[in-house]
Amino acid sequence: MMRLEQIAFRVMRFDFDLSRVEGLASNMRQQKLNGLINRFYRELHIVPPTHIDQTPELMDQFVNFLCDSVAPTVSTNTFKIYRNSCLPIIPYPDLASKLRNVSGVHSKNRKSSRQPKRQKHLQSHQLNTIVEYNNEYRTRSTYAKVCNILLQAGVVVGLRPGEWYDSMLRHCEGRLTLIVRTEKLYREKLENIQRGSNEDLSLFLPYRGIPLDHLDEHQVGIVRSACRMMKDVKDSEQDNDKFIKETADCLTDTITQIWGRLNKPGINLYSARHQFIANLKASNIEDRTVTYLAGQLYDGTKHRHYAGKRRGERSAVPTNVEHIQSFIQKNINSKFKSSD
Repeated sequence: MMRLEQIAFRVMRFDFDLSRVEGLASNMRQQKLNGLINRFYRELHIVPPTHIDQTPELMDQFVNFLCDSVAPTVSTNTFKIYRNSCLPIIPYPDLASKLRNVSGVHSKNRKSSRQPKRQKHLQSHQLNTIVEYNNEYRTRSTYAKVCNILLQAGVVVGLRPGEWYDSMLRHCEGRLTLIVRTEKLYREKLENIQRGSNEDLSLFLPYRGIPLDHLDEHQVGIVRSACRMMKDVKDSEQDNDKFIKETADCLTDTITQIWGRLNKPGINLYSARHQFIANLKASNIEDRTVTYLAGQLYDGTKHRHYAGKRRGERSAVPTNVEHIQSFIQKNINSKFKSSD
């Protein structure tokens, strides 16, 4: 069995499977840790270690970087996420203790920024502008076409960009339904609650169903295209994460070309999901249904981190979601319970 110091050495070299580290099963934590290590090397002009004897000094520098350079620039909640993503690889008790005793900046004490608050939603006129611009001026860009499909599909079903890789269209008791894998959320849920809780976790095991019978033919076609397109990417030898990043970069380029660098709205691929949730709120869909359709774990998430009701646009919304929810739980999710 490898010592934690050996694991830390290999992690800092990007030469270790982070899912094997206790406390780093979450994809989100793995991404945060790798991002912070990359930032550490970039900002301090440090190179990855070549020998394990370098680990003590390197980890000391890394923890100091987190405490002195990162913590003062982010909120307490954000730094808590960073801290919990880094602690599992800190092999020395004194450094781990130092990191635990540092927090981010309370929102009331943060200096106001001259930058406008980042836009979280994607209004219909903005979406139309982006789609029309890509169709007219970026016809040679494959990623521009991908942008158009993911944004239009995201507004009506609310998937996270990466969820498209594990989605499919099926008929559930005669109703056309988008089946989406949410196993990542379930694993994270198990990490954050105590065993024996009275909470019903079965609905997050590991798929959710989004009924599509309220959508028109064009919208269904867009969703179908998104599923097919992302399945082709997954089945190919392309790097899935890189594909989404290239698509996101293309969207940024389009937005800059349309609105200019100084006046561009803060739209990204996630904005379509924000708009989907805002539309559900504006259409007075009950909280539990919004939480389920969005694949979230807590009702409060959509209120704290997503666009509000006033940003939403009343539109056709899924009906009788409980019917699909029950079907998915009984016919799909129940097959996975024995593996818990």
